[in-house]
Amino acid sequence: MFSDSLLERLEWDKENKNNSEAAEHVYMTCPNNGCVIEQDKKKWMNKHGKWIKAGQSIDVEGVITGTALKSSYASFWLHGCAASDQSWNDLVLKYLQAEAEYQATGNEQLLKTTTNVDQASPYKLRKASSDRNPNELMTRAETFNKHKLPLWVRFLTASIDLQKESFVVQVQGWGVGLECIIIDRFTIRWSNRMVDGERQIIDPAAYHEDWQVLIEQVINKTYQFDHNSKLSLPVMLTACDSGGQAGVTHNAYQFYRHIKHCGLAHKFILVKGQPRYESPTVKKSYPDSGTKTKANANGEIPLYMLNVNLLKDRVSSDLDRKETGSRYVHFPDWIGSWFYSELTAEYRTEKG
Repeated sequence: MFSDSLLERLEWDKENKNNSEAAEHVYMTCPNNGCVIEQDKKKWMNKHGKWIKAGQSIDVEGVITGTALKSSYASFWLHGCAASDQSWNDLVLKYLQAEAEYQATGNEQLLKTTTNVDQASPYKLRKASSDRNPNELMTRAETFNKHKLPLWVRFLTASIDLQKESFVVQVQGWGVGLECIIIDRFTIRWSNRMVDGERQIIDPAAYHEDWQVLIEQVINKTYQFDHNSKLSLPVMLTACDSGGQAGVTHNAYQFYRHIKHCGLAHKFILVKGQPRYESPTVKKSYPDSGTKTKANANGEIPLYMLNVNLLKDRVSSDLDRKETGSRYVHFPDWIGSWFYSELTAEYRTEKG
């Protein structure tokens, strides 16, 4: 939303979905009597306006009253509405374009820029403005048969988070406009390694062979449609974290070489988060053995760098959507309360 100074006083055609057309006619409503002030009166108002100090007020006759705050500093703050080189049409258009960007991607950068620079107002991050309540998300849970696909799902993706002694896997189904649903969530704790006839606990950092379980249990997994068990979809793409304890990155690269040899490289990618907000949303890179990790990548392993702040903003924006359809997130009722607590564990600050 606009800062109060703009939201309360500038008016435009808010019903028009075309941003350029909506911003064609912008006017101001007087805060005193509600009269309409057209943009061509701004120059006259700026010329005849008066500065007043903190603690003072001015009436419609131009009479200043009140006791001015005494200070050794002189500072002036003028909102963007009064800027001589900034038209109200431009202010509204930039806001509407920034709002559209936020609604489409969850990226607040344009909103922050136009608020700070064009409107000359402080910007408060929307993600920092309210704490998400896990119980509220739980009330959205819908009845879906566990591990079954709704008719509207078009493809599946899986994500893998590395823990010290496990792989945590989440499978999501995606529909038109990136409407999505949680299809599966499970933890892989046992490797195929045998000692004295017993399977051993997963150790992604120490044993590269432990990664082999991902092929059968994730990469090549398929899920049936609920309305017709004869129809199913495979996991189209699996994204796996490549960082963690010493040894994890090296074993992740070893595993990628293995699945490439098996002809499965098109179904699996390695990812790594980066915190800088100005970074690209996703960037494909090829680390080599000269990096500090010494993970022996040799420039042959594709690694996707993810802008985690921007992507988490987008997820948070999707969770704000109330109506089913594009980018709406469905929660099946078989997911426990722990999932919602995990989903709302982080909060947004100015730094990310």
